[in-house]
Amino acid sequence: MVVLNYYDVLGVAPNASLEEIKSAYRKLARKYHPDLNNGDEKSCLKFKEITAAYETLSNAAKRREYDVFSRPKTTYKNTSSRTYSNFKTTKKEDTFGQIFENIVSTFKKENKDIQTEITISAREAVSGCVKKINILHTNVCPNCHGRIFMNGLTCPTCNGTGKQTVHKILNVRIPKGVKNGKKIKIANEGNRGYNSCGDLYIIVNVKEDEYFKFDGLNVEAEVAITPFEAVLGAFIEIETLFGTVSMKIPKNTSSMQKLKLKGLGIEENGKKGDMIVTVRVETPKNISEEELILYKKLQAINNVDIRRKQS
Repeated sequence: MVVLNYYDVLGVAPNASLEEIKSAYRKLARKYHPDLNNGDEKSCLKFKEITAAYETLSNAAKRREYDVFSRPKTTYKNTSSRTYSNFKTTKKEDTFGQIFENIVSTFKKENKDIQTEITISAREAVSGCVKKINILHTNVCPNCHGRIFMNGLTCPTCNGTGKQTVHKILNVRIPKGVKNGKKIKIANEGNRGYNSCGDLYIIVNVKEDEYFKFDGLNVEAEVAITPFEAVLGAFIEIETLFGTVSMKIPKNTSSMQKLKLKGLGIEENGKKGDMIVTVRVETPKNISEEELILYKKLQAINNVDIRRKQS
């Protein structure tokens, strides 16, 4: 089997830079591409040779292996200027060259990072959670390795884009205490390039809670109590971020008075907030005749004018 000298095929020196190799390939690709030569067999064969040469020499690892094990003695002469200085392209050829140049440089120019959003509840934000996230990212085509062509023809796997879209499901751990709008970085889960991967950024949206409100590390809530509980005092069950607890209502508690449950707020960097509970004294809407009589008796006994006292 005859081993081609890929440097001779592209007309470059063995110590040619990657840019020189790319430049030579673009010129030859314009000249010998089958679409520009009406399918001429010799042009097709030549195009396959220069594509194979480019695929090897443009990849650092493949090039080293080729230089050590496969490269025949070079016959290169510095005649590239003589060979190509009078080369003229048609408008069609220029278009092809521009398209090729744009595609092969896509992964270098574009931002490989991707971004998505998730929505979690306020309770999940406080305690932390694990969420499944569906993402779409692009990889370099595994068939043509981003070079668009295979054996002189458009790559059938990526249809000449050099890329492949991949769907992936990730289990992402959301840390406890995360704030609304927080951006979480997942390294190396973005788009894939030739030699690097972008990152995935997740923007966390925290839904407002009907019961809990947040003020820094403190959690706020409002709870209704009866007039009897307000006057006599009581222990009531109250919902917190960490489950149900028993809270003491002191005697003679006023409506809209604030009570503190220490340490039942948000924890962050070793600090813990509190839960601030606003109690609302709620009078019954429907009372019996017997209750009405008792209220009137209480009214007769209690002759304090609280409005005068306040003034």
